[in-house]
Amino acid sequence: MTTNKLYAAFGALILLVFFYVQYTGWSFQSVDETKGVPRTVRQNPGVYRSHYHHYVYMGGK
Repeated sequence: MTTNKLYAAFGALILLVFFYVQYTGWSFQSVDETKGVPRTVRQNPGVYRSHYHHYVYMGGK
């Protein structure tokens, strides 16, 4: 019975650590944030890839 409580306490501690890390945004590595990234295809039309579709487009503008 004592080991069950010990395992439960250890599991709760691990979950609390995970929740804290998620809430604060802490990580082991530094993350570089790129500023000014276009959010849509209209702002950056070069991102669109026609080969993602299952059909062949044979048209033009």
